[in-house]
Amino acid sequence: MRQASKAALIAEAIWPGDAASRWLGMQIEEVRAGYARLSMRVTENLGDVLVSECIENAKAGRRGIYDARVTNPKGETIALFRGESATVKGHWIE
Repeated sequence: MRQASKAALIAEAIWPGDAASRWLGMQIEEVRAGYARLSMRVTENLGDVLVSECIENAKAGRRGIYDARVTNPKGETIALFRGESATVKGHWIE
């Protein structure tokens, strides 16, 4: 299985259980190996749509480091953050 299609299949498997992201109105725009882009409308009153792009910077063993950038509709960066992941036992897809 290609990594791009594997990433998309995992995202499809995880998304239905992510009630918080769905409640906030987040939408998956693109997913591929080591990359994801989501968007979210802030509120009906403000109307801005924020976009977050997350890129895998390092992966070793069960750990990964990811950098995310959040931009507004003008393309201006409004937030940057770094996250760490850990692979756990089990499978999202077979």
